[in-house]
Amino acid sequence: MTEFAVCLPLFGLFLAAILEINHASMTAATMRAAAEKAGRMGVMDGVTTAEVETLARETAGAAVPNGNIRVHVKNAAAFDSGGDPSEIAVDSLPDIEVADARPRQLFVVRVEVTYADVSLIPPFLLKGPDGGPKVIYGQAVNRHE
Repeated sequence: MTEFAVCLPLFGLFLAAILEINHASMTAATMRAAAEKAGRMGVMDGVTTAEVETLARETAGAAVPNGNIRVHVKNAAAFDSGGDPSEIAVDSLPDIEVADARPRQLFVVRVEVTYADVSLIPPFLLKGPDGGPKVIYGQAVNRHE
């Protein structure tokens, strides 16, 4: 009986961890799919940034409550100049109106959610690099046609 008393909480913790990690993986896949789908739409002529953001929210909203989703559509011309892309923070890039973009202009669509807002259990396993809340995101970089 004591084995059961020791094993049951450990099994419950193990099961909760598996569910939480799978949920985080599903959320990340949904964010990537939303960014890619919205980015593909943004390459077409006549499509506005608002339409791109709406499509990203609709796609990500299949797995995440819409009020928690943040969508950024940014001018990514800084990536054209070369250098290390990991040193360029997407948040620091200027906003872009996709309908006014030049042909071949690079833009990035980033769809993100703070995982603490959508986790199944309190997110004690998933923390950000600074120990703060983990942000799960999907990102697509495209050229306007």
